[in-house]
Amino acid sequence: MYLLGGTSALSPAVASAVQKLQYTVVRLAGPDRYATSVAIAGQVDPSPRVLLIASGDNFPDALAAGATGQPLVLTAGSTMPTATLAYLNTIYPVDPPFGGTTQIVTVGGPGDKAVIDAYMGGKLHWGEEMSRIKLVGDTRQDTALLVARSFFAGVSEAALATSASWPDALSGGAMIGHVGGPLLLTDPSGLYGPDAAYLHSLAGAGGLTAVDVLGGPAALPTTISQQIATQLGVAGTVVVGQGHRDPIPLGTRATAGAVTAQR
Repeated sequence: MYLLGGTSALSPAVASAVQKLQYTVVRLAGPDRYATSVAIAGQVDPSPRVLLIASGDNFPDALAAGATGQPLVLTAGSTMPTATLAYLNTIYPVDPPFGGTTQIVTVGGPGDKAVIDAYMGGKLHWGEEMSRIKLVGDTRQDTALLVARSFFAGVSEAALATSASWPDALSGGAMIGHVGGPLLLTDPSGLYGPDAAYLHSLAGAGGLTAVDVLGGPAALPTTISQQIATQLGVAGTVVVGQGHRDPIPLGTRATAGAVTAQR
């Protein structure tokens, strides 16, 4: 059983209670959220082929990124924290002229700015040319949709959470990522138009059969479930699917494309 965060986040009493349930407890933690994200990323994959970077100062970008199941490290908004910087300097990003080992993917504007500023300032020692895939939308909903389009193809199940708060998307993102589907975000006032188009296209291709609406009607009103059902072609109903698929690894489908920075 992994406990994520230090004793100020999860007390020793929590660890003791889990141990009494006959679980072996492994705590992944650092002195701050950024160091904790590095510890978790190292546990997910000590030699990552893909590494995601998103802001840890606001929730939407990191939640959408987390559903991919790939290692994820956090920035302090548009600033690069010490722990994350030190970790990134152990990574060898894909560099077209020479070849690298890790594809860097920035999710959201603040995380992308933190990477570029650190690189251009000479703090990231990644050589004379750095390549990354930039997934940055105009809104948090657009960014989540870019992640969905980039990491998932032919999915049978997707999940939708409110973009106004984080708890439903946090646990729901892990759930949908486990079954190989994307996490989408929408404003509670109605199903986000591009999300509707995305779901409709997946359903039209014959793959998508279920959308999990995360949270009760106070988070996402029942009208949103009805709007989703329309996109699935099932009037008035949203099916909660039971399919299990492995996440699709990132390939050349990243709609935002590869972006190269030079010093």
